[in-house]
Order: sequence, then C-alpha cells, then structure tokens
Amino acid sequence: MFQKLTIKTKIFIAFMSIGIIPLFIASIIFLNMSDSALTEKAFNQMESIREVKKKHLEDFFNNNKNNMNVLLETVASFRQSAYEKLENTQDIKKNQIKDYFNRCFSDIKVLSENANISDIASFEPVLDMKGGVRKYLFELYEEQYFGKALQKFNQEYGYEDLLLITKKGDIVYTVNKGPDLGQNLITGELKDTGLAKAFNQGLTQINIQDFTPYPPVNNQNMIFIAAPVFKYKKIQGVVVLRLGDKIINSIVHQRKGMGKSGETYLIGRTEGKQAYRSERIIKQGKVGDHRTGKEIDKAFNGESGTIITIGSTGAIEIVRYDPLDIPGLNWVMNSTISIEEVIAPVLKGQEADFFSKFISHYGYEDIFIIHPNGDIFYSAAHKADYGTNLLQGQFKDSGLAALLQDVIKTKKFGFSDLKPYAPSQGRPSAFIAMPVIDNADNIEFVAAMQISVNLINEIMTARQGIGNTGETYLVGPDLLMRSDSYLDSKHHSVSASFKNPEQGRINTIPVTQALAGNTGRTNITGYMGNKVLSAYTPLNALGTTWAFIAEINESEALSAIADIKNIIITIILIVIIILCCTSFSFAAYLVNPINLVIKGLMESAEKVSSASYQISSSSQILSQGASMQAASLEESASSLEEISSMSLQNADNAGEAAQLVKKTNKAVTQANEAMSDLTGAMNEISGASSETSVIIKTIDEIAFQTNLLALNAAIEAARAGEAGAGFAVVSDEVRSLAIRSADAAKSTSDLIDKTIGKIQDGVKYVNTADKTFQETKLRSARVTDIVQEIALSSKEQARAIKQINLAFNEMDKVVQQNAANAEESAGASEELNIQAKHLQGHVEKLMSLIEGT
Repeated sequence: MFQKLTIKTKIFIAFMSIGIIPLFIASIIFLNMSDSALTEKAFNQMESIREVKKKHLEDFFNNNKNNMNVLLETVASFRQSAYEKLENTQDIKKNQIKDYFNRCFSDIKVLSENANISDIASFEPVLDMKGGVRKYLFELYEEQYFGKALQKFNQEYGYEDLLLITKKGDIVYTVNKGPDLGQNLITGELKDTGLAKAFNQGLTQINIQDFTPYPPVNNQNMIFIAAPVFKYKKIQGVVVLRLGDKIINSIVHQRKGMGKSGETYLIGRTEGKQAYRSERIIKQGKVGDHRTGKEIDKAFNGESGTIITIGSTGAIEIVRYDPLDIPGLNWVMNSTISIEEVIAPVLKGQEADFFSKFISHYGYEDIFIIHPNGDIFYSAAHKADYGTNLLQGQFKDSGLAALLQDVIKTKKFGFSDLKPYAPSQGRPSAFIAMPVIDNADNIEFVAAMQISVNLINEIMTARQGIGNTGETYLVGPDLLMRSDSYLDSKHHSVSASFKNPEQGRINTIPVTQALAGNTGRTNITGYMGNKVLSAYTPLNALGTTWAFIAEINESEALSAIADIKNIIITIILIVIIILCCTSFSFAAYLVNPINLVIKGLMESAEKVSSASYQISSSSQILSQGASMQAASLEESASSLEEISSMSLQNADNAGEAAQLVKKTNKAVTQANEAMSDLTGAMNEISGASSETSVIIKTIDEIAFQTNLLALNAAIEAARAGEAGAGFAVVSDEVRSLAIRSADAAKSTSDLIDKTIGKIQDGVKYVNTADKTFQETKLRSARVTDIVQEIALSSKEQARAIKQINLAFNEMDKVVQQNAANAEESAGASEELNIQAKHLQGHVEKLMSLIEGT
C-alpha cells in the first residue's frame, strides 16, 4: 500500500510525521505538567485554608478554656467577696449578741448588789398594820422605794420581766405582775422550768438558762439570768431577769450585707438537742424548732468557717458558721445566702446579671453552676434543665450529665462533644466544665458552659478563597458532622446528621485518616458523589479528635485544563496547516526537478537510440571513404603533429581549471546552503523572541493583576481585624511574589528586546552575506560552465588531433583497417542501441517510483 504512493506523498507524510508526532508528545507532556501544577496549586490552596481555619478553631477552643478560667475566677471573686461580706456581717452580729449578753450579766450583777435591795433583811411576808392582810415587806414599800425604778430599768433595757425570789423559792415580786407572782419554784408548778433552774443555781452564783418554754407566758421560749442577793454575806434571795427573743431577733435580722436571700440565725444545744435560738425570716424557722447540719456540728465543736451546702429547703447556700462565746450558753451563729445571688449578681444600674451579659458577649448558649450532687442551682438561660438534678433527673443521659460525672471524678477541666441536648429543643450542643476546689480538695461546685454549633460554623463557613464548590467541615469520631455542610445543609448539617445518622454519616478515606491522627491530601469521590481534591488533618477539640476536611470539586480546581486543551488543539491545527503547506511545497520542490531529470533522460535515451542507428549507417559509408581519406591525411600529418602537442597541453590546463572551479562551486554551494539554514534559524529565533516577549508581557500583566488582588485582599483582611490577620500575611507574601515576578519579567523583557535587536542586525548581515554567496554561486556556476566547455573542447580537439595525427602516422594501418573498424562500429552501434533501450527501461522504473504507478 505504501509502495503505491508517490514519492511526493511519501515525503509529505514523512514531514507531517516528523512535525506532528513531537508536537503531540510535547502537548501530552505539557498537559500532564499543567494538570499536576493545577492539582498542586489546588491542594496548596485547600491546605492553606485548612491550616488557617484550624488555627482559628484551636484559638476558639483555647479561648473557651480561657473564658472558663475567667468565669471561674469571676465566680471565685464573687464567692470570696460573699464569704468576706458574710463573715464581716456575722462578726458584727456576733459581737452585738455577745455585747447584749455581757450587758445582761452586768445588769444582773448591778441589781444583785444594789443596796436598796440588799437592805431588805428578808423577803418574809408581814402583816399589814391596817387590815392585817398578809403581805410582803417589799411589796409594802414598792411604790415608795423600788417599783418605778425597776419598771423603768426593765423597760429601758428591754427585758421581758424582772423577778425577786426568796431563798425559799417564793416569787415575791415581778415587774409584770404575771401569773408567776407568788408561786414557789421548789414545790409549785414552775419547779421544772428554766426559771426554777436559774433560781436554784442563783442561790450561789450568777447563771443563765437557755431558751425553754415558760407556762406563765403561754409556753413561749424564755431565757433566765439569775444572781444571788446577799446581806452581810448571807443569802437573802435571788434576782432574775427574763429575756425573750425580741432583741436577739432585732440583731440577727439586720439586712445590711445580706442581699435579698441572706439571713442570720442562732442555734443552741441543750441536753444534746439542737434548736433555733432566733426566728428565721427568709425561710421557715422559729425559736425551739430543731435544726441540724454538718456546719452546725462544726461550729458546736468550736470551728469557724464558710461552706457551700444544701440548705434546709434544698437550695444551695453559702453558710458562714461560728461558735458564740457566751458563758452558760452553747450557741452558734449561722449566716446564709443563696449562692445564685452571690455568683450571679445583678450589677448596679443593669437589669441582666453578670453571666447573662457574659454569654451574650461571647455567644454561649448558657452557663450553669452545678452542685456536686447534680443540682443545677444557676442557669443564665433558665431553660427546662434549671433546678433539676443532672445525676438523677430527666436529663441524666445528656452530654452535660456525663461531663459532670467526669469532672467530679477527675476534678479537672472537661469537654463534652456535640450531642443533641433536650432542653435546647434537641439541638446538638457541646459543653465545657471545670470544678471549683476548696482548700480541703473538695468540690464546692462545677461551672459549665454550653457551646452552640453556631460559633463553630462562623469559622467553618467562611468562603474566602474556597471557590464555588469548595468547603471545609468537621467530622467527629462517630463520623457525624461537627459543623454544617455548605453544599448539603439538608442532610449534612450537624442537626440533620444527628437526626438521621445513616444518611448524615461521612465515612471517607480523608475522614478515617484524620481521625487516626494523620495529615495529608488525596483525590477521592466525596460524600456527594463528586470527584474532589481533599486535604485533611486531625483537630484536637479540647482532648477530643475531630477530622478537619477541606475539599473542592476536581472539575472546578482543574477548570483551566480545558482552556489549555483548547489552546493546544488550536495550536496543533495551526501547526498542521502550516506543516501541510510547507511539506507540500517542499515535496514539490524536491520532486519537480527529479521529474525534469527523468524527462531529460527519456529524451536522451531516445536520441541515443536514434544516434546509434545513424552511426551504424555512417560506419558503412566510412568504410567506403577510408581510402579517399588516406591521401589527404598524409599531407596534413606534419602540421598536425605540432598542433596535437599544443592541444593536449590546453586540454590538461582546462581540465585542472575545471576541477578547481568544481571544488570552488561545491564550496560555494555548501556555504550557500549553510547561509540559508542560518537565515532560517535566525528568522525562527527572531519569531521565537517575539513570541517570548509577548509571553513576558502577559506574565507582567498577570503579576500586576496579582499585585492588585493581593492589595485588595490585604485591605479586606485589615477590615476583618484579628480574624483576617492570617490571611493578611498570606496576601502580603502573594503581593511580594507578584512584585518580584513583575521585576523579573521586566528584566527578562529588556534582555529579550536587546536580543531581538541583535538578532535583527544578525539577520541583516546574514541576508547580505547570503545575497553575496548567491551572486558568487551564479558567477561560479557560469565560470564552471565555461571552463567545462573549454575543457571539453580542448579534449575533443586534442583527441581529434591525436586521431588525425595517428591517422596520418599510421595511414596505412587505418586505411587497411577502415573496413574492419567500420564493421566494428556498426556492431558497437547495435550494442549502444540495446543499452539505450535498457536505459529507457530504468528511466521508466524511476518514473514509476516517483509517480507511484
């Protein structure tokens, strides 16, 4: 098949193959390199975005931990302030109670030593002189000596009553004149009362009896302070002061420093029983009601301190406890205040409490203060979980409950991964928590913050530099979303993935690799079924590993490849057209002269055949005229001898000249071909330099545009503040690279311009030299033709003269042999005719090779 093609077609095919095959190979290599470069660029872009956002997330979680520390420091500050304020307030009240009883003891001592009372020799009854009625001597002189003074004393110092009792136990005087007047404390109904105890001990010393029910005043709890009355060192009787709880309550009920929920109360212990010694105003409690508690036990053991505990109503309180140093009384003082009021105060002039403003500022969903037993006693949002018990209540299976258990166990900061939280309408939430430890290494309470997924989405959904199909997202250890998908919010938002795990779970190679702690890049089929470029890395979310994925559709990332393919196809088509025209012209340039040569050979073969026939005929005639030539040749022999030697000399000289001219012509031809090649190469270099200059200008324009884009990015990053700091650094680097590229392009462009100028000068010189070589070649060819003609003429002349000379010299032989030679010439002519036909056959084969027939 290929042999039937013409040599012109074969040359055309060869030239096309030589031009197109390397072009195709170069195009494929260029496409592969472009694909690799664009892929690398896309991966670098994804990795850059991934690292920037990862840093933002790490800062976010660190800030959360720092905010928790700030929260705890604030809570601790409020708590400490409450501790100090409660302690100072209680110290004041404690001192007031002690001062009150010291004054009571002082008063009873003054009364017992009063001369007017001790002047009474006896409290024995006497007869009234007027009516003979049995009366007491003290009573007879009451109006005159003591009555008004004692009443005034009792009223001014706030005592419930003042009593005088004989040494035999008779109550002979009371300011109030109550039902106890005249009764006997040894044998009467009051013998088991606190008054009777005070009397019995009062016969020998000053004493005080704690609150006990007193029947004469409807069994109200009363305190009795008694002291002996002596005269001449002999016991006369006992003076008693009866105290109620009015003054005591007025002291402990002072509101300064107690807020809305704070109060102070007293507890006493008698015969192993503990009961209130003052009334409570915030919560239920009367004097005599029983009251127990570990803080009360500590105070009765002589300890002072402040603790957080569960109050009598189940609320969490701060309790300050102190023992009271009152002789004869085993009392302690407690001051309590709601911890919620302490740790979340409403600042002056503001409606919201401190932590409500805190979560509003930082974007948290809620803040909790939780007792170690699981009670949520503070919540800024006051949702359904407020006031419940996380360890035993309806939310015991929540992420917050699990975190609380972990924090109580480890006594360290803890984090709970995103999980649906029922009190927040089932929205997934994360929690962080930290315990507050007292000096005894006990947990006082746990502070927790609820982190909304919206805070994470603010970082992850930022679109700068990520294209139309790019996105970043987080996946947890359960393969469910930890941030909302930008491309598929319906099925792959955080809420949707937790609602429908089977459809929302992402189990791709990047996710599993990142969760295993690996960082890398890969081409995969994404969770939406598209080919994507994926850059992955693990993210440490406060001790929990999440997979951080940055992806972009491969079609978008490599979209420039299609443009490059179109350009290459266009270039290939243009090159093919140029090659077709060039190959066709060159084939024609080669084949046309060969055709002319073949045509000349055919004509020459025909002429040789015709000439051989004519020579054969002439040989016969020559044989007949040989005898006629003999006479004339003899006459010319002598003159031709000299001419023959000169002709031979001319022939030799012409031959040498012809050889020299041929060598010169060959050298000129080679130089001319070299100059043609050099001219073509210089033209191609000039064209390539022009094209390179265009490319450099394009690079310069790209660098200028990149510089503008980098400047705009820097401006936008500056507007974004701290959030854009990382991108601002990247934009500065890009801008710097663009400026360097522009400078390099400019320098390269200047060098190329100079090179083009030099090449153009070289092209001019080469063209001039080429023209000179062309003219030399023409002249050399002309000289060669002339010299060849002279050489041929000289040779022919020399040969002819030689033949003539030989003819003249050997006339006899020639004449004799003319007939034989003529016959040999005829045979040679016939052989020449045969060879001419063979030559014609070879020419026909050459023609078939050229024409493909």
